[in-house]
Amino acid sequence: MDRDLVGGILIAAGAALVVLSLLAEPIGLGSSEGFGWEQILGLIVGAVTIVAGLAVVMLDRVNLRHPQPHH
Repeated sequence: MDRDLVGGILIAAGAALVVLSLLAEPIGLGSSEGFGWEQILGLIVGAVTIVAGLAVVMLDRVNLRHPQPHH
């Protein structure tokens, strides 16, 4: 699978998790009043997933600019 595609999927999944965590209360998914620990955890996991996706995309771009010799 293409690394850009994998990175894009990770970025999209992370962004969806962040948005879902932020909107849990208004859409009826929140379990308590206010911003709960589940939402904080969702934000952290989503943000880490976005960063991982960006790293995959950026590392792929760096490798394309400076290809490693094959042995």
